[in-house]
Amino acid sequence: MRVYLTRPNLTNNRDFHLMEKEATMGDETSLSHFLRDRNSFVRNGWAYGEALAHFILERGLISGNNPHIVEVGGGLGDVARTAIPVFLEAGKDIRYTMVDLSPKLQEAQRRNTAEFGGRMEYVSGDAEKIDRLVPHADFVLCNEVIADYRAIGNIPLTRGGKPTGLEQAEGDIRRNQRVWNVAWDMIDQYHLTVPKEDDKVYSFALNYGAIKFVEALHRLLPPGGSAFLVEFTSPFARTAELPKHQEHSISKIHMKQVLDTLGFKWQMGNGNDYLGIDPNKQTVREEVVALWLMIGQNPYDFMKDPKYPSVSNLWKLRPYQDRLIADPAKYKVLDRRVTPEEFKVLAKQMGWNIENPETEPIGKPGFDYYILQKPDKYLL
Repeated sequence: MRVYLTRPNLTNNRDFHLMEKEATMGDETSLSHFLRDRNSFVRNGWAYGEALAHFILERGLISGNNPHIVEVGGGLGDVARTAIPVFLEAGKDIRYTMVDLSPKLQEAQRRNTAEFGGRMEYVSGDAEKIDRLVPHADFVLCNEVIADYRAIGNIPLTRGGKPTGLEQAEGDIRRNQRVWNVAWDMIDQYHLTVPKEDDKVYSFALNYGAIKFVEALHRLLPPGGSAFLVEFTSPFARTAELPKHQEHSISKIHMKQVLDTLGFKWQMGNGNDYLGIDPNKQTVREEVVALWLMIGQNPYDFMKDPKYPSVSNLWKLRPYQDRLIADPAKYKVLDRRVTPEEFKVLAKQMGWNIENPETEPIGKPGFDYYILQKPDKYLL
């Protein structure tokens, strides 16, 4: 089967965030949103942002009593809303800047952090150039964001080649080669590892924007300054299709090589290091509840009806996303994690005739974190 490439293989979500992105996490994969308030899963019953802030303080990543913290891509502002009180209680008289590209998300961030008044600042712009947006930062937090940055895909395994199995329309060859050459310039600059055909890999993707962001962090942070990045990872970058946009997991192989070349002191770990989640604890499956509400009965009973031999399209509808935007209070169970016991209470409050919905183990967090520290001037 021939696959024709009809455009340069560059994923760029800028227009999506500027013009289409609504103030919702329904079109994202975000564990921090599911755990945004105090809950039964995170250690000590904390909200995600609280657990993250405690971990950052425990690691000594914020020095001094008057630090400037910059959060990149703050979602609806829930991480900041729950993390800032932890920093303040620890005696940190912080200034907190939120950088985002989406106007509607920024509106939500302003609402959710309004209680912190004059210590807040909101900056609009492309965080791949973070050093041009803010003049100084002691600490940068970037939670579940860098997979959104630009990525170059279908890169051939050799400069000037083309991926095996892909044929290009004549008019597209030069355009595709141009963007692949940009990728290869970065690969050569950092001596990045390239997959081998022996591994049955014939092309690969590059986290181009995430690497540009890390470069900008190196320029922005002062000696001794730190950053904390959270995202899904894999050996090499992998594509994730999400509503109206595409993301790429972060290549652990490439990130290590970039950080080492730039001279960062760094370490990596799993999100459960700060969340402390029992992976076997049961959580209600929100998509099952959504279907139950939509069709008015247990979806598994509905599926047994011979009039509906195939229900695969029902699962793809994910109709609760629109409902969450329209009435988030009514359907709040659909975008947060709750235990079966908590769901019983909630269903009674909401008047939902739903008993014993399907549950599953919440599992180990599927993302990793990077702690970056720029060495002090004596080590440079």
